[in-house]
Amino acid sequence: MKIPRPFLRKLLQKLNQKGILCSYKGKGGGFRIGLKPEKIFLLDLLKIFQGPFKLNECFLKRQPCPNRKVCVLRRKINTLEKHILTELSPVTVASLLGK
Repeated sequence: MKIPRPFLRKLLQKLNQKGILCSYKGKGGGFRIGLKPEKIFLLDLLKIFQGPFKLNECFLKRQPCPNRKVCVLRRKINTLEKHILTELSPVTVASLLGK
């Protein structure tokens, strides 16, 4: 995938810290998967690297927005976010691999 080694190392270390991978030091060391693929959820991976899945940030970036309670766009985005989370929550690495 032509990922620079330092970047790949950081990704692997982060996954190791979260228990997704296990690391082994010394000769023959490296990483192996720490959980069964059916126990690794896509949303968990997204949270590790990006934080909580959120669509409902105001694109105007006004904090606090005076229209927050009545904003039609915010309500629509919240509805979409809930739908996306419902659809993504059962997705595992195993299901992505067709297992």
